Amino acid sequence: MGHFEAKGYFLSHDRVDPLWPPGANTAINVAPANTCCANIIYNAFVRQFGPNKSGAMTDMDPAAKPLDEAGYTVIPPSGTFRDLIRELDFIIGHLGCRIIQLLPIHPTPTTYARMGRFGSPYAALSFTAVDPALAEFDPKATPLEQFIELVDAVHARDARIIIDIAINHTGWAASLHESHPQWLSREPDGQIETPGAWGVVWADLTRLDYTHQDLWQYMADVFLTWCRRGVDGFRCDAGYMIPTPAWRYIIGRVRDQFPGVIFLLEGLGGKVSVTRDLLNWADFNWAYSELFQNYDRGQIEYYLPVPWRFPGPTVPPSTLPRPTTTCAWRPPRRSMPACAPPCARCSPFRAASGLPTAWNGWPPKKSMCTAHRP
Repeated sequence: MGHFEAKGYFLSHDRVDPLWPPGANTAINVAPANTCCANIIYNAFVRQFGPNKSGAMTDMDPAAKPLDEAGYTVIPPSGTFRDLIRELDFIIGHLGCRIIQLLPIHPTPTTYARMGRFGSPYAALSFTAVDPALAEFDPKATPLEQFIELVDAVHARDARIIIDIAINHTGWAASLHESHPQWLSREPDGQIETPGAWGVVWADLTRLDYTHQDLWQYMADVFLTWCRRGVDGFRCDAGYMIPTPAWRYIIGRVRDQFPGVIFLLEGLGGKVSVTRDLLNWADFNWAYSELFQNYDRGQIEYYLPVPWRFPGPTVPPSTLPRPTTTCAWRPPRRSMPACAPPCARCSPFRAASGLPTAWNGWPPKKSMCTAHRP
């Protein structure tokens, strides 16, 4: 398994030196068989389990408002890894989800540059630490040990777990600011750059500068650390903002020790050509883009034909399994009628060969086409 490159050449019967045609190599990416199908992903935000399932976070807002206005930091109780473990029999056993994907589980800012009541999970203060708010206070088990309890519980149910890591940036006052301030991307006047998209700047984040190749080495070690803790893969937030050579190094080092690890690229608002190059040359297994950042029919119709054409088959179509059409908003293992042609809302979830289906509960019925409503 892994990324390989090849190129055909011509060899005359009366010569010993090959004739190489112009042009680039061909990329050949060999992935584990279990990445090809039957991969329904349940996206879990650990904070929203436990007491927050009943709206505890919302109910406390009136009481917290005077403290907010006085400048205090009010953070309500969070769901925990053990709360999520209690739901696994339903998520894996009943719903049939085969992969549990966690939003980032790192510590986040709790004072300055805190977004919202809890703070954004994508504002990591440490890429290898576990947020203690996601663990119960237990003198017998550290937060990291409780995370590993979750990993073991998922594996015991014959499922896999992937975690979300946003290596494009850190939260404000992250540990890297102290240990490696040279890795921060700065404006000419010295101000730290903050990432954003669609005209929105996320001021709680600080961008990292991937012109530093020692940063690549550091990040490869981050991924390897989580692999050694039992994680089966990664959803790479803002992955399209990281240069392809950096990803080739990082994924190559990880695959050298853990060949079966899954890398899921978040394309977000990046160009489809960038997503294609990262799939082909950086050896990501899967990729997706935020289609629903397009708001009207014209934008969606313009976008769909491009991703629909790739990743194309590398063998004759007759030898591929027939694609099936499913709706992401119905529980798995139940057939859905296909739109003819697929409607703009349902076609992104049509399961093409080699792609997973993402599913995360039951959004409102109005999100489906008429043919796909329960």
